[in-house]
Amino acid sequence: MAFSIKTQKKLFPYLLLLPTLILLICIVIYPLIYSVNLSFHSYDLKKFTQGMQFVGFQNFLDAIKDTQFLKALKVTFLFMLIAIPAEFILGLAIALLLNKDVRGSKTIRTLVVIPMMVTPIIVGLQWRFLFNFDMGLINQILRLLQISPGINILGNYKYALFGVAIADIWQWTPFVILLCYSGLRSLPVEPFEAITIDGATSWQTFKYLTLPLLKPIIVITVLLRTMDAFRIYDMIYTLTFGGPGSSTETASFYVYRVSFKLFQMGYGAALSYILLIITIIIANLFVKSLKQVWEGQ
Repeated sequence: MAFSIKTQKKLFPYLLLLPTLILLICIVIYPLIYSVNLSFHSYDLKKFTQGMQFVGFQNFLDAIKDTQFLKALKVTFLFMLIAIPAEFILGLAIALLLNKDVRGSKTIRTLVVIPMMVTPIIVGLQWRFLFNFDMGLINQILRLLQISPGINILGNYKYALFGVAIADIWQWTPFVILLCYSGLRSLPVEPFEAITIDGATSWQTFKYLTLPLLKPIIVITVLLRTMDAFRIYDMIYTLTFGGPGSSTETASFYVYRVSFKLFQMGYGAALSYILLIITIIIANLFVKSLKQVWEGQ
């Protein structure tokens, strides 16, 4: 069927979009629909000949009673409780120092964001070498200073999660620095000049002016880091593989183990959507907080 020139011109933009649309359907939309459908089925790859068996919400109900999954969630929140406050406090403190425009601050700003540019897999391997009990730099320094004969950080269930948190803090504090520094540079100058004339100290300026004005940036920063830390996987994989025992097995890593070690694909898909729901709830709480901050200003 022939189309008129006018019709062809109208259809031409859609034809240009068609390859992208097909690619989007293949790599995003279809896998999404398939995974949602999979979460309502029991599908064990070890018994793939039996195919998928519809179980309704049973996978989600099993997750609520799964003590290992609940423990993995607990480990995840504990990790977030250690890492995120440390990243925020360090990031804000360094951003305040960089905001003073001291000599060499441009070079420091460039160097300080380098850890954020490194992939988490490489960061994990790097810190794995640093934490090594026999040859790691950290234990070598402890022995050289005669502080300790060495600490098996990643091999001890008491310290392993702190080791993972230290690696995460090293990598993602620059992200907090970047956002806080950008927020500080965008603040109006006049209120600071006025409060200085009134004789306020540096601490009073920070407490009563800088911090309230930075609240929206702080909420956004903590939200982004919370959502990212909640799904931590790659650094766990390279540093501890969830061990020793299950002391560093986060929720995302548990989903990986269920799906690709135990081959329970249906249950793994259900767990993934439970994590997605938790992430959405956390994001909504932060958005409400941000809305309250904006309304309060």
